[in-house]
Amino acid sequence: MSYHPKHPKTRSGCQVFGFSGEQAPIPKFHAGEVGVRLQFLSPRKTNLRLQAISDIRGKYEFDQTTSPPQWEIDKNLSFINKINAADPNLLPSLAGGQSPPILWIGCSDSRVPETTLLDLRPGDVFVHRNIANIVTTGDTSVQSVITYAVEHLHVKCIVVCGHTGCGGVSAVIDDHKFEGPLELWLEPLRKLKHEYAGQYGSLDGSVEYSKRVESLVRFNIQAATAIVNSSSVVQEAKKVRQLDILAAIYDVGKGKLQFFM
Repeated sequence: MSYHPKHPKTRSGCQVFGFSGEQAPIPKFHAGEVGVRLQFLSPRKTNLRLQAISDIRGKYEFDQTTSPPQWEIDKNLSFINKINAADPNLLPSLAGGQSPPILWIGCSDSRVPETTLLDLRPGDVFVHRNIANIVTTGDTSVQSVITYAVEHLHVKCIVVCGHTGCGGVSAVIDDHKFEGPLELWLEPLRKLKHEYAGQYGSLDGSVEYSKRVESLVRFNIQAATAIVNSSSVVQEAKKVRQLDILAAIYDVGKGKLQFFM
């Protein structure tokens, strides 16, 4: 999600795990009359990315009456060629079904592509993603995914992953209000913030902004992991086989995945 916090001049990684350092500016796409233009909301380090911006602009400047754009077709063909070169049998085998060992529950953020950051292939990861990787007992979408993954796909591991610089978490820390479904969606995270604020000083207003964001990111992961682990489907599966439930945080600025309890 493209929410940008109003407070910090820097958006650091999760210091809970020793991450630090300034992240690169986050790109935002805006629809234009003849295509899509890329605009960086922060001027930091943009001189290092001018060529990349130019390339992306060129690729996305297509006639909107043409569907789909040739760039997407070319990239899909490139994907097919790479997969077939590495393993000619992979795609045909996937046509017969899936048996992924991992269920990944994560954020919809475009910077956290689970299969890519795990260096895995199509068919390896069953995925559920939403804004701010929120998990509740009343969300039939995530609960259905968990049920199918455990009872039918027999996954061996469930990973609940959040990430540094999460826009949903930052918005909640800022008490930023949205309209419509987004505001309703973030309500569990707002409740979590108030719950943990009463127990820990790490969300107190006197604490540095980036540390408050990092703390709520971690609390949210822990809360989601606890809900997954307490699911009746998961508990029943654990009685008869091994099923690991893991909490993880992904450092966007470093590409590093850190597991924790």
